[in-house]
Amino acid sequence: MTKRESRTAGQSETRDYVAKMYYQDQQIAESYDYARSRDLSTVRWALDRRALRRCFEDVPASSPVLDIACGTGRVTLELIKQGFKVVGTDISAAMLLVARQQLRPVPPLVLADAERLPFREGTFRAATARSLIGNLPPEVRTRVLRAAGLVADLVIVDHTIRTRLGDLRRRVLRRRRSPRPSNYPWAVVSEAELAAQLDEAGLVERRRVYRLPGLSDAVWLVLERH
Repeated sequence: MTKRESRTAGQSETRDYVAKMYYQDQQIAESYDYARSRDLSTVRWALDRRALRRCFEDVPASSPVLDIACGTGRVTLELIKQGFKVVGTDISAAMLLVARQQLRPVPPLVLADAERLPFREGTFRAATARSLIGNLPPEVRTRVLRAAGLVADLVIVDHTIRTRLGDLRRRVLRRRRSPRPSNYPWAVVSEAELAAQLDEAGLVERRRVYRLPGLSDAVWLVLERH
């Protein structure tokens, strides 16, 4: 499928931002999984796997699913294990190279900008993106969500909702728990900001699944078009 054939939202030109450049580095791509195999990262992944399964409960087995910003393929592999026909996309050739080396069998992996997905409208039953939304500036976030909503019936993404307890916890644990640099920008939004972004992207929230109900401000959102 070519970009000329696809119908996606957003401007013809996309902008650069920190995450877009950061993950192009081959060394960062090769160390990505190792950096997330220690301490709290393994706990977060276990909780996210459980949340993902709940989010996909209503998606029929063997449905086509798009994994946006698939990175080294961790979520891609989890979705394949759940029986879905998965296509992975990422803007980083370095990350996709690692995914091709690790995944067996290797699913279709496409080098693509999430703002301009090279697929026709309605190609997928669902599109998901773990840890992507927090990496994006607000205007890019809206375009990515809109593009995902065009190529998929459902959009399933995780986000961090701002709470006082969450802000305090991030200040205390930031240096210990994050494999990213301490000055790496990570978006945390209020409920009002989230609602405005979804409305601008043409999406509405169907339901949400908290990573750890009552304790975590990280939430998985199941979204659909207006």
